[in-house]
Amino acid sequence: MATTFYNNIFLAANYLVGTNSYGLGFYNNLFVNSFAIPGGSFGAENITGISQADIFINQTGNSFSYDHDYHLKPTSAGVEGGSDGFDIGLYGSSVPYKEGAVPFNPHITDQAISPGTNPQGQIEVNIQVEAQPR
Repeated sequence: MATTFYNNIFLAANYLVGTNSYGLGFYNNLFVNSFAIPGGSFGAENITGISQADIFINQTGNSFSYDHDYHLKPTSAGVEGGSDGFDIGLYGSSVPYKEGAVPFNPHITDQAISPGTNPQGQIEVNIQVEAQPR
């Protein structure tokens, strides 16, 4: 089975795509370094040789961190550069990444449950729930 990469940002200094990797697809990706599609593979509309400092609002290195800001700079080559017309990267597509990796389904954000009942046999329960729009 072949793998196709759409709308990604590759920051690595070296891309380890083996010479026996055939049938790979690369479309609308942004590469910090130069990148040549390996023989037997295919692709189009890739952007190569972009300075990492020119991509994100606040990101350094090759490791993920919640402390970084992966939103694209307004001048980034990835803005509206995706195959779907959205931005390339984490915040692109019609269902972009949600801050903190919070799921779309409702989830409990805070709960307070008293350890015992009052004289009437009632227990106090306070639960807060949030959900993010798609």
